[in-house]
Amino acid sequence: MLRYVTLVTCLSTTAVLAAQGVKETVRLTVTSAEAASPLVITAGPVIERANVFVGAFIGEPTGPPDPSYRRYRLSFDVQGMDAIKYEAYVVLYAKGELDDGGYVYLPGPGAPEYRRNISTIMRDGHDGAWHRAEAAWARALNATLP
Repeated sequence: MLRYVTLVTCLSTTAVLAAQGVKETVRLTVTSAEAASPLVITAGPVIERANVFVGAFIGEPTGPPDPSYRRYRLSFDVQGMDAIKYEAYVVLYAKGELDDGGYVYLPGPGAPEYRRNISTIMRDGHDGAWHRAEAAWARALNATLP
């Protein structure tokens, strides 16, 4: 009986350890029309708050940001069970000025990224709309952007 309990404990511990890191955002790739090459972020506060499934980087819905704000395309790569799922989720980001933080646009039906996004996670009622970016995440992201 003791061997059985030990075996079950070892197997369940192995399963938990194997599952750690699954569905975590492991890379954020930032591109823009103005940048010559993409910015790749793999660690730090931007990644820590960029879990696609938790959505902590997305704040409350809002109207579109000022058109003069610089726009970026953010591509979230997620660690799956077997490998990294590249471009698992894509949003548009508008970098606010000073205290204005940032804005996140979740592509809606008709946008090229929409099908990809809903194959990862659906955000009913939020796709196709602008949202404030979560304040701490926006500050961290803005500090890395040109």
